[in-house]
Amino acid sequence: MSKPCVSRLNFSVEMATNGHSGYPLKWFKDQNAARHAYECAICLEVLKDPVQVRDCGHQFCALCIDDILKTEVSDAMPMIFEDHAARRMIQQLEVNCCNEGCSWQGCLSSLLQGHQNSCTFLIRSGDNVHQLDVGKLEQKLETLMLKVSTLEKK
Repeated sequence: MSKPCVSRLNFSVEMATNGHSGYPLKWFKDQNAARHAYECAICLEVLKDPVQVRDCGHQFCALCIDDILKTEVSDAMPMIFEDHAARRMIQQLEVNCCNEGCSWQGCLSSLLQGHQNSCTFLIRSGDNVHQLDVGKLEQKLETLMLKVSTLEKK
């Protein structure tokens, strides 16, 4: 008895918004190439921790397909395996830093392993990381300086 193709499994667009999506397409310099070669059929983002279905070759993010398979009740579950080749290729794709105002560019692995944690366009407070909006901070500083100047004149 052959295993079913994953594309025949029941899932909806709502399942794709489960918070377990891949890498956002907007990070990638060549979004069309990234989408064409490495798009997860569930979350429609670039594959994160890619897995492949042995019988049909479809690729998915590991967490996306795990969520789908948890909801399936079937004796004939598809055989999936980690797709190390796809992971290596995706890690080498050229990306831009995802933080507004940052001009850093490099491969995805460099972004994830180093730059993302050291980007100066992030504000860190405790366990929370917030994007730094330099323009808004400059406006706020100008407003505060004007208020100080006004108070000093009184």
